[in-house]
Amino acid sequence: MADVERFLEGKNDGLAQELTTQMESAAEELKFEQAARLRDRVQALAHGEERQKIISTEDSDLTSWARAPAPDAVAQAARPART
Repeated sequence: MADVERFLEGKNDGLAQELTTQMESAAEELKFEQAARLRDRVQALAHGEERQKIISTEDSDLTSWARAPAPDAVAQAARPART
């Protein structure tokens, strides 16, 4: 849960590296399913960090979220830039 909070707060520095280290450790211990889940989280994190362009004709905030079954749940929030 702490990783999700860090992601939503934009404090992603080192999070991908931490997950990659955990993934490599799991693979070394022959825990391949766990390593695959961690790999998927690293990829989801990278995808979530991609810059997105939001086009809106209204002056309003935009929040979106997604929910998936645990333990692979991912949430994402977006807010358009103010000009």
